[in-house]
Amino acid sequence: MLLGWQDYILFLPFRWLQMLQRSNLRVVMSALLIGHMNLTMVGCASSTPSSAPPGQSGSTPIAEAQPKQTPNSSESSGAQPEKTEAPASTQPTAEVKPKSQSVPSSKTSASSEIAMPDIPQDKVISAVKADWNGDSIADRAILTVSEADATETDLLIYLSDPSQKSRLALSKRNVAWRGAMYGTQPSLSVNPQGSLVINSANDAIGRDRWSKKITAMYENGEFVVAGYTYSYHDTLDLAVGGTCDVNLLTGRGVKNNQEFRTTLKPMNLENWTEDSEPKECNF
Repeated sequence: MLLGWQDYILFLPFRWLQMLQRSNLRVVMSALLIGHMNLTMVGCASSTPSSAPPGQSGSTPIAEAQPKQTPNSSESSGAQPEKTEAPASTQPTAEVKPKSQSVPSSKTSASSEIAMPDIPQDKVISAVKADWNGDSIADRAILTVSEADATETDLLIYLSDPSQKSRLALSKRNVAWRGAMYGTQPSLSVNPQGSLVINSANDAIGRDRWSKKITAMYENGEFVVAGYTYSYHDTLDLAVGGTCDVNLLTGRGVKNNQEFRTTLKPMNLENWTEDSEPKECNF
């Protein structure tokens, strides 16, 4: 809304009124003319739409800050950037193959196992599990302290049975020597082929130290001795010692890096004794 010069007089200072009373008409008219011109300019400026956003002062709009563009950007020239799709990969997509059913790689793999027999824990020296009869149920071999002699150990082998949870497949007395000190305790293990290994040794008493391994495989419903290994050394005379390893399945053996052949055949573990050891391995 524009104000007339009559209304504008109401806003003049009081001393201007005094000047009007003193008939200084020229000065007053000049002031009125200048004031009227200023009001006209203000009215024109207020009636013109401004491009500046609300809250900004002045007639010149302030340009909004634009994000920095890379030198090669198409936006620097004012053109709208074109949306480009990423090129499809030229590498062939790998075909997803269904997982095949796992097959046990050795006799040591099994989906379940038989229950541990009720044997006092203080009597158990060593125990291992393996699937010797091939029914995907782990069987157990347990080495216990002999009731007759604390220096002897007994071997118990339990196999899974369809008609019952487990059955005692083998019970052998005095299968390995046992001492009272660390380094003289026998143990059981299973080799990569799934055969049972009976370990005994003397690595603590006296100067004559030795170790022995009896390897028994499960075949045709029984455990047979298929391998024998013996080694010894003198802790005081390092030049004294030797090793002997025999494969009873092939009849071939090695003693102190020298090959030999033996006539000893695989034997049922139940019938194996110290007298059954290959004579070629005597030192």
